[in-house]
Amino acid sequence: MKKITVLLLILLCTSLSWSQKIDDVFKAMPFEIVPGLTSEDKEMIVVDKVEVSVPNQLGEIKKIEHTDTFVKLQTSKVGTTQIKLLSAEGSSDIVCVIKSICDDACDSNVRFFTTEWKELDKENLLPKVDINYFINVEGIKNSIETDIALPLYIPLQAMLNKDDNNLTIKIDIDKLFTASQIDKMKPYILNEELSLSWNGTSFN
Repeated sequence: MKKITVLLLILLCTSLSWSQKIDDVFKAMPFEIVPGLTSEDKEMIVVDKVEVSVPNQLGEIKKIEHTDTFVKLQTSKVGTTQIKLLSAEGSSDIVCVIKSICDDACDSNVRFFTTEWKELDKENLLPKVDINYFINVEGIKNSIETDIALPLYIPLQAMLNKDDNNLTIKIDIDKLFTASQIDKMKPYILNEELSLSWNGTSFN
């Protein structure tokens, strides 16, 4: 019985430490990560796990997801910010921040920081992913039948999972091309999403 009690206490303390950690990291977040949030706003957002909205000069900011290691904010009608605390082997934890703008299609920017908010080199933490993983660009360019002019820039969406340490990168093909174009492109669509897992040192 004593062993069970001790185990439960350890698990409880671990859970509480995770919760405190993500909340403390969020409260120490620099202004540039989510402009418009005051210290009081950040305190209000992480005071508990329920959805909460904070009005400010730049518009309402709404917390839509909050776990022991994850916070997701709706920062505008088209903008979201995801913040995930990742356990790192042999060092302090790493903070992953993804800002996305979802207008016609979603476009995301992924950045990494220490828990003291010093930015880390993304190249060491995330493999380079470009449009060629999703679409055979050269095949479309060289195809007479397809006759589709691809845009110079094709946005990609990145999404963190609140329940685990997976990262999904996807292309909104349905929003970028018409149904007729997609039908012609089918032989050249290689993948619509890529799932990456955090292994303690990087996503792969």
